Amino acid sequence: MAKSKSTFVVGFLAYQIAVDVADKTSKKMEKKNVSLSKDGLKVGVKEVSAEQIGDSTQRYITNLHHTVTTVSNCK
Repeated sequence: MAKSKSTFVVGFLAYQIAVDVADKTSKKMEKKNVSLSKDGLKVGVKEVSAEQIGDSTQRYITNLHHTVTTVSNCK
């Protein structure tokens, strides 16, 4: 009787660990816009507004201009 109880306890602990790992993994994946469903893996795409695109483009052009200006002034 003691052997079946210990087997049950070990099995239950393994189940609890598996459920805990699955929950933590699911939460981490949701933070990165990834979800696993019966249909397969789905990856979400972050929404980027037109203003954010314009800001990053302007920042890139400004940095490029400053770099070119600095290099041409060094000559």
